[in-house]
This record gives sequence, structure tokens and C-alpha cells, in this order.
Amino acid sequence: MFTVALVGGDGAGKTTVARSLEKSSLLPVKYMYMGLSPISGNVALPTTRLAGMLRVRAVKKELRKAGKRPPEVISTHDLHYRSVKRGPAWVAARTLNRLVDSMYRQLVSWKYQRQGYVVVYDRHLVFETAGATSDSEAKKRKRLARIQHWLLSNIYPQPDLVIFLDAPAEVLYERKGEATLDYLEERRRVILEQGKHMANFVRVDASQPVDQVLTDVSEHIMEFH
Repeated sequence: MFTVALVGGDGAGKTTVARSLEKSSLLPVKYMYMGLSPISGNVALPTTRLAGMLRVRAVKKELRKAGKRPPEVISTHDLHYRSVKRGPAWVAARTLNRLVDSMYRQLVSWKYQRQGYVVVYDRHLVFETAGATSDSEAKKRKRLARIQHWLLSNIYPQPDLVIFLDAPAEVLYERKGEATLDYLEERRRVILEQGKHMANFVRVDASQPVDQVLTDVSEHIMEFH
């Protein structure tokens, strides 16, 4: 079979649609999280899960230092947007682990495909690691992050079909209220720029009701099939 990556900004409905395809698609589907959050993956190395636990502990420590009581459950939003200072050795180890973990997930994906499944990716690492398109933001990117993205773009297997769940930043912000409007607009530009390098990149209007989004995504998958 083949792979389908659902990409889009926070609030676009990637996880909801991907999980729904497992239950409603006419084709056999396997769900795989392909983002960067160490606590969201349904397929991950033990080292990645350990990194997630350490990240959660670090976020709670930062909250306590700021005089705040940490919540019982740290969300992926807190892990993604809250800054935690780390040394260069930690950053290098995290980057290396991400690369090894990405290959592990790819091996699992190949296994599912050989078993006859369409593997639907919730996000994709190539898009997740793509840098900002504006000059001011691009300059802030670390060298390791640029190397990581280059490796994933040029060596890592790409999804066969990419479906961009696209919606205005205002709509996404109203749904989740996590990232800023500027960040959401920047991510949209990044996704569109990265999509130019993909053989099969299609857009679905994610501002529609989720049932219609699911219908449109299913149609694209069936057409590709």
C-alpha cells in the first residue's frame, strides 16, 4: 500500500481526521503519529519516551521556579511552546535520537504497508522540522535543526501523498488558542513552501465542518489509490 501525511497548523483537525480514517475508510488504514512531540507518539523508541518524561519534569520544574503550581498532566502545548533551557550536549543528543527514532517509525510504517495497510501519518517530520520562510525567523534556526531537516528532506522516505488541512490563522486560533496568529501564519507559509517539493501535495479546506473535511480527505485518498 502507500502512505498519506496529514499536515496543517494547530487546530486544523489532523489527529481527528487521521483517527477517523482508521474507522471509516474503505481501505485498511493504520494510524501513526509522525510529529515531534515525545509524549504523543503511538510508535516510538524507549529513548524517545524517556525524553518525553524528562521534558515533562523539566517543564514542571520551570513552572515551580516561576512560582506556579504545575498541572497534573502536562499537555503537548506546554511541551511545544514552553521554553526550557538545555545545554548543547542535550540538544545534540535529542537531535540524534530524533533521527534514529524517525528511522524506527519508518521501519514500522514499511511493515504496515507490506501487510496491506494505508499508513496515515498525523503530521510528518519533514514538515515539522521545516524552517521559517521569513529572513528574521530563519536566522534564529540552529545549525543542528537545519542539518536535521536536510537529512529528513533528502534521505528520509517521503510520504506518497500529502494532504494539507488549510484554514486561516484566525480560525485555527479560535479553535485552540495556543499558538499566536503570527506563528500560525508562518507555519502555513512553511507548509506551502515545503509542499512545492512534494510529488503529490493537495489542499483541503479545513475551515469546513469536520465531517466534510473527512469526506474530502477520503476522496483524495481513494483517487490516489
